[in-house]
Amino acid sequence: MGRRAAHRPHDVSNERAEQWLRTLGYAPEPEPNWIGEGAKPDFFGHGERPVWVEVKTPEPPRHQEVMGRAWNDLRARCARVEAVTGDLYAVIGDDYDERAARWLIATLEREAPTMRRIDVVTIPVDPVYEVTVRFAYDSDDGRVEQVCAKSQGGRYPAYPGLEPADWAAEIVIFHSDDTETSDAAHRVLETNANARLAARVFPSAARLELRGALAGDAHANRSVWRVREAIGDANRQLRNGQRCRRAPGVCAIYHDSLDALGEQQVLAALFGDFTIGIDLDPIRPGPAFLGRNGVLSPNKNRGISAVRYQRAADSVTVVVNPWSDIPIDGTLFQEPVWVLDGDQLVLRDATDR
Repeated sequence: MGRRAAHRPHDVSNERAEQWLRTLGYAPEPEPNWIGEGAKPDFFGHGERPVWVEVKTPEPPRHQEVMGRAWNDLRARCARVEAVTGDLYAVIGDDYDERAARWLIATLEREAPTMRRIDVVTIPVDPVYEVTVRFAYDSDDGRVEQVCAKSQGGRYPAYPGLEPADWAAEIVIFHSDDTETSDAAHRVLETNANARLAARVFPSAARLELRGALAGDAHANRSVWRVREAIGDANRQLRNGQRCRRAPGVCAIYHDSLDALGEQQVLAALFGDFTIGIDLDPIRPGPAFLGRNGVLSPNKNRGISAVRYQRAADSVTVVVNPWSDIPIDGTLFQEPVWVLDGDQLVLRDATDR
């Protein structure tokens, strides 16, 4: 028996969109062949109120893929260690690789007899594995002993939560090649450095086990920008379909990953970041307003009549574009819809007109 081909995320999203359209009473036609030129929207919904639908599935950011691979690799390596006990918490950078993991485990095994709760092992993004460096500094949580692969640039990541109490204090760095250097903490440590790999072990009697992991450099959620890009792409495809048959255009976004947007984030992505102006004389906060970086406006993406953003089966945000060239009746969605009423965004029930 042949092996069934795996579905790509966009294929699965298209199936979900087609099923959704059918639940609304539409007969969805995929990529109509009567569109002669240009990119085709994913569906034309035949029905009493025809509609175009373009489906988008934001790809997961690279660091999520790295995190998954690194988690499995580190957990398996910890399970094979017998000489080290405790709970390991890791910071995993985009440059994680197996050599960094091997160096970390070997260092933990070597340092195990003297390691304490606030000791840290790190591999910077520019490691010289042949040279080990160690230094100490005072944090608000106590004295930190840090062991690292040497950094070519001489900068080392501070473990989250263990930043120096005094960034001006001198740190003496001891190298395994018998050299020694010193500098102020702010020249040695960085809070935003993206370590290749860093670890902290909390003592316990149980065998070493990976208990938690963070993405290096505290990755910002870029989903807002990816959603804005998806809507810009959808507008071009919907416009092309609307040239052949005039009907509202819906951008249906399926975003099931951990970095999916909450409802307020979706609204900010569409209409602009929520911003608070500051009066300088006297200094006081002004009224909140929407910034200019929204993807929907009187002069942008007017082929989009509405956006339907689905995180999971029971978590959906629907927003009507008030500036669309082809208005849409929000009741066709049969679910609550955000609309712009004057200068206020209002959530209306599915039966409201």
